[in-house]
Amino acid sequence: MLAWLGLPLFAVLCVKEVQGYGRGAPACVSAPKHKVAPQTSPPPYQITLVKKEVEGEPTGSWILTVGSDEESAPDYKGILIVAQQSGELESVDNKGKFKAVRRGCKGKTAFTHSKKWSGDSNTNKSKSVWEFSPAEGSTLDPSFNIHIVQEYSMYWANIEVTPTE
Repeated sequence: MLAWLGLPLFAVLCVKEVQGYGRGAPACVSAPKHKVAPQTSPPPYQITLVKKEVEGEPTGSWILTVGSDEESAPDYKGILIVAQQSGELESVDNKGKFKAVRRGCKGKTAFTHSKKWSGDSNTNKSKSVWEFSPAEGSTLDPSFNIHIVQEYSMYWANIEVTPTE
């Protein structure tokens, strides 16, 4: 009888020790904790940050595009986007597939992929589009710090993104 009680306790202890981040970055970090160094080559992703316009007039918001619709564009399994200025950031084309990150972000707006992005085989993972609305009274152009994970052992860290001409 005592052996039967010990088995569930052992299982609970083992499960507690198994952890992973398939659901996105757990916190704002300087680089993913993947036990391998980040790539030093330029990332293979097209990244743009442009002023949003409606009928040719700027709206005050910005559009951040990570990746491309091109057939040859590589997919990415994970991402962490950290705005360097105060404001609102939201996914335009993949609502519900990303989630806010607050731990370790020092009050900055940040988002990471969720399991709906990384685990959904039907999702196009080669591009995501974001809209950033700077905080009221902001006069600086926005910038972002991005980590992109293509595979566990292949990722790019601290990609600095500033407005594209």
